[in-house]
Amino acid sequence: MPTARIKKSWKIFSQSICKMDTSTAATLKLLQQKEQITAYLRRSGNPLASAAFPNIFIWQDFFDFKAEMLEGNLCIFASNEVGTFLYAPPLGETISPAATEQCFALMREENRGRPVSRIENVPAARLRDFDEKKYVFTEKSPDYVYRREDLASLKGNPYKTPRWAYNNFVENHRVDFLPYEDSMREACADLYKRWARSRAGRHDDPVYRQMLEDNERVHGRLRQFHKELDLIGRVIRIEGQLAGYTFGFPLNGETFCILCEIIDPDLKGAAVFIFREFCRDEALRPFTFINAMDDSDLPNIRQAKESFHPVERIRNYIITPKE
Repeated sequence: MPTARIKKSWKIFSQSICKMDTSTAATLKLLQQKEQITAYLRRSGNPLASAAFPNIFIWQDFFDFKAEMLEGNLCIFASNEVGTFLYAPPLGETISPAATEQCFALMREENRGRPVSRIENVPAARLRDFDEKKYVFTEKSPDYVYRREDLASLKGNPYKTPRWAYNNFVENHRVDFLPYEDSMREACADLYKRWARSRAGRHDDPVYRQMLEDNERVHGRLRQFHKELDLIGRVIRIEGQLAGYTFGFPLNGETFCILCEIIDPDLKGAAVFIFREFCRDEALRPFTFINAMDDSDLPNIRQAKESFHPVERIRNYIITPKE
């Protein structure tokens, strides 16, 4: 979700969540639109991990989502007290220029002069559908894509460091890698809190700390609704204690998205272990690629993702109207 371009407004977005409609009725309404939204997202060929239904659903504590048909395109608007933006480019095999213009007209009316009208999650391949004379393209952090077999095997000199971390972890711990079950929800929630406290203690950036706090609610939704979202979840246990969890979903026929990964902050090498084991999991073997999402413009996350040698970085843009 929001990264470099709107990190400055993250606090404003998060301050409005208490007034968002997080009722059961709103949740069910969005779930009822799951098949339609997913079909249009896949028809559009958007390769970004953010452009998938799970990444819409888990953010509804922060945004009200509304899907509307305009000029043959399905347009997904996201709103809160700050304003309204288009979550992804107008969805369909082609993008109607008229749909784009209508989207901005609707956002201008809704936002009433506030400078928040924009289209998020636009892959580079879709920029051709927007008139550069009318719009500004602002690049965000890219999605990191890996060859699944590379992560599953960790073979060769490029993977020397993560391979050592994995082997050292296995040698020093008796660990179980298991499917996530609903009975583990509370233990996962406690683990997230410990992980977030540890991360916050090492970073004094107030925006980053707010992101950690906000993501607690996001993770709560994905753990609660993992079945409805068709997520695949795995956990690790050490001597009976839950020490990590991870979730993901098929992004398309050849790419699996790893949506999140939370690890006991005191366990060195555990992050490499759960990442590799997930990529080796039987459920992921049909997939050629792993999309590990973006780096949120954070240097430590960028460094970690680069260390696994992505085969592609999918460029990602925000589109805003020229003044």
